[in-house]
Amino acid sequence: MQEEAGTPAVASPPRNARLREGMLARLTAQDLAHQISAGRALEASVATNATEGEAIAAWCSKSVEQLRAALVGVGNDAPPGYTGLWIPGEGVWRGFEYAIHHASDHATRLSLGLGYLEEVLQRMPDYAEASGQTAPEPGLSVSISGGTVNIPQLAARINNINSTITGVVHQSGTNVAEALRELQRAVVAQEGLEDTERQTLLDNVEYLATAANTPPEGRNRGLITSVLLALTTAAAGAEQLQRVMDTWGGVLQGLIP
Repeated sequence: MQEEAGTPAVASPPRNARLREGMLARLTAQDLAHQISAGRALEASVATNATEGEAIAAWCSKSVEQLRAALVGVGNDAPPGYTGLWIPGEGVWRGFEYAIHHASDHATRLSLGLGYLEEVLQRMPDYAEASGQTAPEPGLSVSISGGTVNIPQLAARINNINSTITGVVHQSGTNVAEALRELQRAVVAQEGLEDTERQTLLDNVEYLATAANTPPEGRNRGLITSVLLALTTAAAGAEQLQRVMDTWGGVLQGLIP
């Protein structure tokens, strides 16, 4: 794949695209969400399992197939800076290939691929409108990592948190990263939470992820303690949260310097 020196290392989906004939925006969004969920599950194990390289390659191939079957670009939809041979209309799925092409290892390839799919999901309302379809409802619920999220509000938020958690493996270890992923999944999936309460709990998860990405000497002991106390209190009346805190609470306590 040819490109000029200085080409952006991360490609984004084209702004202008439409659904192929016979494809529904709602079902396409759900399929993408399920593929993202499968990718996040792979991400949780790749740090400790070298054989996941084959699974990641298969996940990337399936992602390309989904994008190719569902979406077609409009006009000159090549990624910015691309100078090789390009067939207009193929930007959505070829953009995915272009994004992961820059990866130096399997884990990075997966991370770049996940980021690309999540951007496609966020652009789905625009793609639906360009196709003459009703955009997926803002409150549309789809499965993400064992729970449900609203598109696009919570999906974008969870994407940010997941990006932070990805770096936790290198700073604080695999167990801490997995604890944070399980905690986030429980917050998303927990029934009976008001929207504001769920957002507040996600704030807590995001803070812990940020702290886990910080060397111990740079962490705020008091704030981490307060966040863990808030999560423990919330878990008292929430079965899924309680299960995660019972299992992973000790690991999360290890974040306190």
